[in-house]
Amino acid sequence: LYEDMSPPPAPKGEAPPDAIPGLREAGSGRPTKKERRQTDRLLGED
Repeated sequence: LYEDMSPPPAPKGEAPPDAIPGLREAGSGRPTKKERRQTDRLLGED
């Protein structure tokens, strides 16, 4: 009925380089808004 024209799915297990999360201490939880802004400024993602 229809031909699937979508691109093949990306292989699982390989994350794009920009999807790698920053390192945080175990048990520290999510960063606060203030910490996130500081991290973004440090990485140049204004």
